[in-house]
Amino acid sequence: MFTPAIVSYVRQFYPLGNMPAVSLTRSLPQGLDADILLLGYGDVRNVLYTADSEREFPSRRLDITCCDIDTNIIARNAILFTLHIDGVSADVAMDIYYHFYISETSIKVLKEQANKLLSLASSIDEWNKGQYGSLVSFCGGGSLHRVKQVWAKYASPPSESRSKAAFEQDLRSTQEYKMESSGAGGTSLTLTGIRSASPLAIAAMLEVPKVYDHYWKHGMFSKHPASEVNPMFAEALSANAYLHHSTDPILGFHLATAFARLAPTSPLRPSPARGAFKVIAKDSLRIRFAVADALNFSHTLQHNSVAPGTPANIFRRQLDASVIDLDQSAYGEGGTAPVEILVACGPLLKDSASSTLHVETLLKTQNTRKEQFDALLKGHAATISLLLGLTPIDYWTNATHVSYVDEMVVGAQLSAGSTVGQVISRLSWKPTRCFSPQDTVSGPVAMEAHALVEPVFQFFKQMFEYEDVSSLLASNLSHEEKDQRERNGTYPAFNRDGPVREHTFCEGSNAEYLEEYAAQTRVHGVSDMEGTRLEVEPTSSLGGFNAWPNVPEVLCVTVVVPRQNIEHLYSTKTSKLNAPRLESTMTSSPPSPVEGFLFSSVQVMFGEVETQGARTDDDFSIVVRPDARGWQGNCPMIASFYLTTESFQSAVKEGMVGLNVRKSVANLNTYQHLQPPMTVYKTSISDESHVFVTRYMPGMSGYPIACARAGAGAQIGHAGGSEQSKAEGISATRTTISADQQSGKIHMFPGRVDFLGEKGKALLTEKVPINLRWLSPTSLEIVFGKDTMVYPVSFPAPVHQGAAKTQIARKSSYTAVIAPLADSLTSESLSSYIFPIVLWSDSVPVTLNGHHVNLDSLPILNLEEADKAANQWLVTLTSHQYSLRERQIRTTGRSSDGQTSREWHGCDSVVNPAWRTNKMHTILMDMQLAGLAGGPGPRCYLAGMYIPAKEGVAPRGLVHRRRGDPGESDCQQAVYGHYHERLLEIKRKWDLLGVFMGADDSWEWGLGC
Repeated sequence: MFTPAIVSYVRQFYPLGNMPAVSLTRSLPQGLDADILLLGYGDVRNVLYTADSEREFPSRRLDITCCDIDTNIIARNAILFTLHIDGVSADVAMDIYYHFYISETSIKVLKEQANKLLSLASSIDEWNKGQYGSLVSFCGGGSLHRVKQVWAKYASPPSESRSKAAFEQDLRSTQEYKMESSGAGGTSLTLTGIRSASPLAIAAMLEVPKVYDHYWKHGMFSKHPASEVNPMFAEALSANAYLHHSTDPILGFHLATAFARLAPTSPLRPSPARGAFKVIAKDSLRIRFAVADALNFSHTLQHNSVAPGTPANIFRRQLDASVIDLDQSAYGEGGTAPVEILVACGPLLKDSASSTLHVETLLKTQNTRKEQFDALLKGHAATISLLLGLTPIDYWTNATHVSYVDEMVVGAQLSAGSTVGQVISRLSWKPTRCFSPQDTVSGPVAMEAHALVEPVFQFFKQMFEYEDVSSLLASNLSHEEKDQRERNGTYPAFNRDGPVREHTFCEGSNAEYLEEYAAQTRVHGVSDMEGTRLEVEPTSSLGGFNAWPNVPEVLCVTVVVPRQNIEHLYSTKTSKLNAPRLESTMTSSPPSPVEGFLFSSVQVMFGEVETQGARTDDDFSIVVRPDARGWQGNCPMIASFYLTTESFQSAVKEGMVGLNVRKSVANLNTYQHLQPPMTVYKTSISDESHVFVTRYMPGMSGYPIACARAGAGAQIGHAGGSEQSKAEGISATRTTISADQQSGKIHMFPGRVDFLGEKGKALLTEKVPINLRWLSPTSLEIVFGKDTMVYPVSFPAPVHQGAAKTQIARKSSYTAVIAPLADSLTSESLSSYIFPIVLWSDSVPVTLNGHHVNLDSLPILNLEEADKAANQWLVTLTSHQYSLRERQIRTTGRSSDGQTSREWHGCDSVVNPAWRTNKMHTILMDMQLAGLAGGPGPRCYLAGMYIPAKEGVAPRGLVHRRRGDPGESDCQQAVYGHYHERLLEIKRKWDLLGVFMGADDSWEWGLGC
């Protein structure tokens, strides 16, 4: 119940991605084993590209779990992977996977493969023992069962619904749906292709739409026409399932190489790339499939990591009556609204600096980037992320390896009169532990309970802002309604995961949702709001659940909604084009202060209800026999939700329950035939043919479980420090979060070291001088004398070093460093915090926001004089790498503190003393090395780094070739360096060099380097 009941009459089928492939191991040092979880998985492009990127690297184990809500997506991908493993011709495999129409040979291969997989999939155990079980597996028998149903369609003879005429009608319906929903004709795919062609998007604007038109006209790119309808597409379409109108095979590839001037030796190498998957799969790759909603699956994984083998009682997805099952022999511990993704997936991250949660989402533009980021997390983003135990590393560094030039081009292409702007947010989240050095001994982060009140209350208000209709109308939030995913079930899960297990708030919340919130807090084990709990007294004379010997505090109410009411809901053309969010409703008797209570955490499905036991029995339950035909069938819709027992007891005589469409500006316009009051169906609570009261949801044996592994997020109260430190009698380190009670924003971190050993206490008593040695904006060392004793302290976020204060309690035997939270834009301590590196296990450096690439697999640009004009796109790309502030500093020659610029020794480029601008000036050097900097003189091939202490330039290197990374729309130089002993003279502040070396995964790190 972590996903809203957004029920679309028309489902979109997304067989192919429209964003270019990325390496799934880009955040990991080479050779490090990886457990990867892909949510909203889509097609195979990212897995295949990752396999290609891993070629010639030190071997590592890659365990990739692919979760998608659409069974057809998983079935298609399993077919393709097994074809690759079997060594089937890449041309045939690509024909089957990408084309609408395929040859008879391809049809034969597909049917044979489907029959082969069906013969191996009689059960989950048999599949795991079979030919592919060690390489391609499923996370449970439920996922395998659903995929088998699709494979059976591939293997069966063509039906009338799969004829060429029927398929062509489905394609026409897709185009009609596109025009009706968007009001636009033509291809309108130029903006979608910009990202795939970046950084040469402008050159691709005319060509990409032509390819799209050809694909939708002919259904293939093959030179040899084919006429057989591809079951991989046709079986997924119906009157209620349309192929997504932006489907285009080429958009998943890196199109920039088709428009760039490449060197003759450039490694495009498509054939080796196709073969790489087979080699890596045989040696070290395992792929697992799960058919489920992404958030539901993530919460199930959380529970599985804590209590393996026990059910989490979470539905697989909406319109599905089954529970997510995890096969323990085939599945181990694994690795939408943004805040819900963080709550569900954050606890799955391992306690490592290399663990990363990559989130890409579409956001409404705000007045400033800061407001936009705060809107992402429903409050002060730095505060909420700390409570979740996560940190958006790019937020603190103000630097990224991903180019945003494509977003600027998209913005320029949008209509100037548009009132609603959108921007793609791409953020990487890491556990806050990543800021601490590997050998730092520190306890969990703690937060005083009273300091939590304001930040969590503000989070609560913004998360459920849509529930206040007056606020909705005043702030013009109607355009966000369709994508609203926050639920009253997520907020208690957020509380349970860390910050507020004992403190909840009800002031200001919409009274209509108060009962649901009270029920959800009990379901998830969070304390009730004061004044909401009433005594539950069994009353056998009333019958039903009142006669149970043990009446629970929370009940499940299931309402059977007749099919004709659902058909009436979607009886207009506009209602079929939109996806309403359904809510359950209950009105009390006698009338309550509100018109009725609403419940947004509702599970819906098509099927028939079967009862087990008598209604007066304590173990009375129901199961739903699902209608496999779904929208094509005639079974009623079943809606289930939780509510408090005392509220239901007060309504049991004359109360009503039912199903509504959520009231919003958009829905009021779309579903006018339901007004008033947006009711889909309503019936009396006493209607035993349509209302069932049980202890749990249909088919469940308990309440849905939302849990996090220990250590996730901030904890209430005082942290006692490291148990290891206590046992050794040395010290106990703890960090506390302090928040401003007025604004609710975290503003201070007291880091404290308690000295437990006699030596530390003696140093305090003898008043040995104490100094602070800052290692980074997030970590320091408390140093006694001349390194007599050194105690490390780390913070969960960057702090303002210059404003830090030290407290020394010699009698109480502790030392504390109180540092304010840094400002990501203005704090001087972050001026050099651009690409931070931390040492982790085995002294391997981990770049917190750097990406690792295989330089040998990247295309090589041709930089000859004849190509200079064609390479001018590099000038455009480079000029946009400066932010607005950095551009101003570079132009005026003055930093924020008024210092003037100076000449770089031995070079014509002006370097500003501001740290960030100094490092950004490597971009100008990059242009000189590429021969595009302008001005007279030959192209420069020599690069150097200036070391002030030595009054010279070192190390020196010769540029060998220039490569582009189309996956990140970036370019970089490959340099042959001559460092020798001079490299050791580079001070700690030259951390950028390590990032450049770490980005090349061909460099093998060890204890010595």
